[in-house]
Parts: sequence; C-alpha cells; structure tokens
Amino acid sequence: MPSDDSIQKAEADRLLSQGFTEFFFTRQYQAAIQALQQARILYQEIGDRQGEADALRRMSEVYSRLGQHQESIEFLHQAARFYREVGNRDGEAKCLEWLGMTYRDLDQPQTSKDFLEQALILYRETNNRAEEANVLNSLGVIDDMLGEHMRAIELYQQALQISRTESDPREALAPLKNLGSVYYAIGDYEQAVNYRLQQLALVQQLGDWRKEAESYAQLGAAYCAQEQYPQGIECYLQGLEMYREIADRHSEVQILNYLGYAYYNSGQPEQGIDLLQQAVKIAATLDNQEQKIYSVNNLAKVYSTLGQHERVIEADQQLLNLVQAAGNRLGEAEVLNDIAVAHNRLDQHQAAVGYHLRAMEIYQELQHRYGEARSRYALGSTYVRLGQPQEAISLYQQAVELYRAIGDRRGEMEALSYGGLAYSALGERQSAKVCLEQARHLAQELGNSEAEASIVEAFNRMSEPHE
Repeated sequence: MPSDDSIQKAEADRLLSQGFTEFFFTRQYQAAIQALQQARILYQEIGDRQGEADALRRMSEVYSRLGQHQESIEFLHQAARFYREVGNRDGEAKCLEWLGMTYRDLDQPQTSKDFLEQALILYRETNNRAEEANVLNSLGVIDDMLGEHMRAIELYQQALQISRTESDPREALAPLKNLGSVYYAIGDYEQAVNYRLQQLALVQQLGDWRKEAESYAQLGAAYCAQEQYPQGIECYLQGLEMYREIADRHSEVQILNYLGYAYYNSGQPEQGIDLLQQAVKIAATLDNQEQKIYSVNNLAKVYSTLGQHERVIEADQQLLNLVQAAGNRLGEAEVLNDIAVAHNRLDQHQAAVGYHLRAMEIYQELQHRYGEARSRYALGSTYVRLGQPQEAISLYQQAVELYRAIGDRRGEMEALSYGGLAYSALGERQSAKVCLEQARHLAQELGNSEAEASIVEAFNRMSEPHE
C-alpha cells in the first residue's frame, strides 16, 4: 500500500504538470498559479526540495509573463537556492539564466550579465553545451545593448561554434541572426550578407516559411545597404511572396515599405511609389495604428524628395489625422511643420504660417523647447518670404534664446545668421553686423568652415558701399 508521502507526491506532481499545461498551452495564468502554489505546498509538506524548486521556477515563468517581474525574481532566487541544496546544478543554472534574462528585460544590463556569467560557469561544469551556447548568445545580446559590438561578435561566434556541434540545427539560428544584425549595425554589410545567407540556408533546411520570409527581408536590407539594389529587390520580392502565401498582412506591409524604398533608391521612383501606396492601402485595413503612420510617412517622404509637394500635402494631411487619432501631440507638431514646408515650396507662404503657428503652440504646450525653437526659426523664414522682415527678426531672436538655453549652438548660429540678413533687409546694418559677427564666432568654434565662409560673404556684401 502506497505511503502518505508517495500519495502526496503524486498529487503534487499532477498539480505541477497541470500548472505547466494551463500556463503553456491554454494560457490560463491564474489557474496555473493556483495549481503551482498547491503543488509547492504539498512538496513543502513532504520535504521535497527538488519538487518545490520546480514549482517555484514554473511560478516565476507565469509571473514574468504577467509582467510582475519582482515576484518572478523572488521565486527564481528561492528556486535556485533549493536546487543548490539538492545538488541540481542544471536547475540552479537555469534559474540564474532566467534571472539574467529578467534583469535584461528590466533594462539592467550589468546585473543581467552577472547572473548570466554565473549560469555559464555552471553549464560548463556540467558540460551542458546547448545551454552554454544559449547563455553565450544572451551575453552577446547584452554587450550589443551596451555598444560593445566586437565583444558581442566574439560571444555570438562562440555560441555558433558550439551550436553547430549539437544535433538540433535550430540551435544555430539565434547566433547566426544576431551576427547578421550586429555586423549590419556597425556598417560591415559584407559580413552581414555572409551571415544572413547562412541564416537563410538554415531556415530553408528547417522548412519554416515565416522565418524564411524574415530572412529574405533581412538579407534584402543588407544588400540594399551595399547599394546592391537588384539583389536586395529580389530578396524582398521572395519575402513578399512568402508573406502573402501565409497571409501575414502586417509583415506584407512592412516588406512593401522596404521594397518601395529599394526601387526608389535604385532609380525607379514610380515603381517605388506604387509599392508604398500598396503598403498604405493594406495598412488602412489593419488594426495597427503605428503601421498606418509608418507607411503614410514613408510615402510622404518619397513625394517630398521627388519635389511632388501637392502629393506631400495630401499624404501629410492623412498622416495628421492618424497621429491626432493616436493622441500623439509631438508627432502632430512634426507633421504640421512638414505641411508648412510643403506649402512654402509651393510659394503658399500664408498657408505655411498657419501650420507653423499650430505646431509652435503644441511645442509650447509640451514644453518642448527644441521643437519650439525650430518652429520659431522656420516661421521667421516664412515671414522673410512674405516680405515681412520685422516679424521675422522677432522670431529669430526668440529662436536664438531657446537654442542658447538648450545648448544647441548650431541652431543658435543659424538663427543669428538669418536674423542678421533680416536686419540687413530693413537697412539696419549695425544690428545686422552684430548678429553676423556672433554667428561667425559660433561657426569658428564649431569648426564649420562652410558656414563661416557663407557668413563672411554676407557680411562683406553688406559692407560694400551702395551706389
């Protein structure tokens, strides 16, 4: 006849399995917590430290998924201690690894590294090569976050080397992907292409269409960064076809944006515009406000670089409605300024004044001094175009004060320069000289010889005697 302890252990094991199922498969998080807590109590009652550690570790996963990271951390510390007591070094290492990942998510990279390095030591002592590779890859991600890219590359390559000795080829995917990303980030696009080609070959071997489509998109970006647009476009087209096959409309919108820019940069602007318009059209049917904003903004930028300012205004008006609906006041101010710029380029300066004023009011409301300075400067330039230099001078002076307050010396230099020109237009040559001389000193301090030469030229023209 089974003992009471064995009966209690069997029930605890059942509850542990139930908690895992409710967490991992049915996503019933509160039910999972309840089952795991009951399992933990039963393990405690019979003195089963291993079982209690298992229950605590699973509870930490559930709390982490719920965003309750402090509770998750507490459970992991307890579980690690119990695993250490029973000599389960892999269990202890797993808790330390998860602590590292949790602190990474909390944006505490140094604490994250400390725990991951402890886990790495234990995995090496137990010769757990697969987990060693995982931790090396995670440490590489932390160094990447800290800007230690060469150290990250070294760690990713160690992880890749170990992963390729394992029986599961999927283990090599994360370090390959990360190597492609870090080389892309540091501008070594040739190496980025190299690793992304390997990544593509691996996902094709695994038969994972979604990851294959993602790999084509990433490889396309690396080719385009090298200005190898035909290869980049071919990769994007392959990815686009696959996303359409699996009906992933969100990813389809993303890759249409990439493809549109690739065609535009390769000297095929109309084809690029057509693809960006497709992205806007599909994004409008999706419940993703950020993707709608991203797509319309890209289309507006391309119209602007092509000098199609009427179409810029049309796209930016659509963008304005989207950022207003999203409650993004800063984004609203940026779009208002962009609309003003387009009107100025169409010589519709009075309309531009209205949009700049609306943008400036929002920046003031948000106490965004850089945005306010930029708006006052742009509004001053618009008044110059309207032949109203006195209004422009006041705005340039206000912009100078704001730029000076936030330490933007380049902005201060430019506002002083144009203020000087506005004074000159009014015939106030002494005030103009004061502004231009201050601007020249700033240009010298900034080492901007081009700006200094332009200011000196303006100063000399103003000093020439009038006939």
